Amino acid sequence: MKKDKLKYIASIISFIMYILCVAGDIRLLVRWNSYGEIQSALALFVPLMLFHMVFVILGIVWIRQWKRMQESSAEAEGRTKKGVGRFVLLGILGIVAVYSLMTADTMVSYIYQSRNGHYEEMERENFKTEATMLVTSEDLAVGSENRWDETITNTDQGQNLSPQITFESVPGASYYVIYMVDESANNWVHWYASGITQTSLDHGANVGDYIGPYPPEGSGDHIYTIYVFALAGDPDPHTGSGLIPFDEPGVDPAKLHDTLNIKDSGRKPYLYGNVLAFGYLTGVYSR
Repeated sequence: MKKDKLKYIASIISFIMYILCVAGDIRLLVRWNSYGEIQSALALFVPLMLFHMVFVILGIVWIRQWKRMQESSAEAEGRTKKGVGRFVLLGILGIVAVYSLMTADTMVSYIYQSRNGHYEEMERENFKTEATMLVTSEDLAVGSENRWDETITNTDQGQNLSPQITFESVPGASYYVIYMVDESANNWVHWYASGITQTSLDHGANVGDYIGPYPPEGSGDHIYTIYVFALAGDPDPHTGSGLIPFDEPGVDPAKLHDTLNIKDSGRKPYLYGNVLAFGYLTGVYSR
């Protein structure tokens, strides 16, 4: 009788494991549908469901065996050992099933973040190649050096006036963020302005926090770069402004892009897509 009980218990456990796997599959679909990745989730949902059918097949086979007439006592001991083996098989399949669900979720997460954000901080050179906005300035003498006008500097020769800049209007952008750094001094922040709604700022507008370039005398040319980010909405309140230092070494522009790109840090993974486009312009200054 013990052998039959083991078959029966194994079949019930197999059906329960199938139900749990289906619940996990459905959770995968529901979760990623809310993130707009239903197609990627479906591509993994189908093979998962096919794999999890093995629990149904095993359950049916074992329940049929349980219903058979009791066999000879000589066979009982051997079949009891097989019954224990069924639980080992279910344990192995259960581990594989859990791992497959976790892998599927990670794969869709990777697809989602590769489309809407970055797993790793980009190198600055690679980051700049992704710029799509045109940014120009009347205070940047275009030529072999692209030298900034001295009036924007915070020196004896300058007037500490923010440079005139014009940038492209981006469809869907509610406002823009401006970020000016001295790349030669570990991205020293000279200008940070958020909530800009116009696409052109006059010379000396000094919106936000601004302090002109003031490189040490004799330190040679310093590279000053202005970045403009077009945002669909406010930065995430937990990761937006406040992380930007002023008049001190700042964050890498690529990291700033990823920070501004977060719509909602309360979701895991983060909901990205806030940065619609960005552009930059670079010039030098020395004294």
